[in-house]
Amino acid sequence: MPDLLLKVSGVSVAIPTGQGAVHAVDDATFSINKHEIFSLIGESGSGKSILGQAIMRLLPPNAVFSGKVELDGTEISALSDKEMQKVRGKIVASIAQNPYLAMNPGMRVGTQIAEPMQAHLGMSKEDAKARTFRALKYFDIIS
Repeated sequence: MPDLLLKVSGVSVAIPTGQGAVHAVDDATFSINKHEIFSLIGESGSGKSILGQAIMRLLPPNAVFSGKVELDGTEISALSDKEMQKVRGKIVASIAQNPYLAMNPGMRVGTQIAEPMQAHLGMSKEDAKARTFRALKYFDIIS
């Protein structure tokens, strides 16, 4: 039997608006095994991004979440914000689908790459900067 990596059970997300609640995700249920490739497809506005935010616990503060998300046997939907912060970036991460949201043009690229290493891996500023430099050099982004 394959090793279960992610299990999403009955996840629903509603976002209150002035015209009533928008039910962005309704009873999403699926599982992903380790070493498995998984694709989530749907029309624009079908709730794919909101579901990803729900899994990562990055929903807007007014969103109403229900359901259960388990990552490698741990129910991350029940973790405290502080516990979840340790999971994000170190065990699971998200990449924004909008390239204009992925990088901040007002910050240096190296700073943006090094910042998560400091926040999620506990690296010093100097170590994160050195690792960033090595990665950019390795991929021929800098010489």
